[in-house]
Amino acid sequence: MSIYERLKAKWLEAGIAGKDAVAPATLDRFEKKRRVLLPSEFKDYLLRVNGMQEGQVDEDLISFLSLERIDQDANCKEISTNEVELVIAEYSIYSHTYVMRISRSDDRSPIFVTDGEHERPIAASFKDFLSQYLANPSRVAQCWA
Repeated sequence: MSIYERLKAKWLEAGIAGKDAVAPATLDRFEKKRRVLLPSEFKDYLLRVNGMQEGQVDEDLISFLSLERIDQDANCKEISTNEVELVIAEYSIYSHTYVMRISRSDDRSPIFVTDGEHERPIAASFKDFLSQYLANPSRVAQCWA
């Protein structure tokens, strides 16, 4: 079972409604609009899972954003000519967010947790973030503790 199938199964078991998968053409439009090349593992996720329905949270109050929500200006920011930040998930109504920082010059796309004033790395990649979440969602939710 793939990591994305495990994620969908976890949410289904908890009664969490996921979004419909994104069409490849929608991904292409997003990348052109935002002038960014999404990491392949994140594209795979969006093509299979695409986050939770708006208003849905897991038992630890984490909500994974759909591409539609990520594409909002508040959740997608160009922080330099070389980097873009995407809010990919949030905890307890944006108490803190999980941000993917995508470099335009190399393949790096680490995940950071931030409360708006402070930040720290939480995962080296999106797949690493999902692995941590699936292994211990409470630890991911309470990462500031």
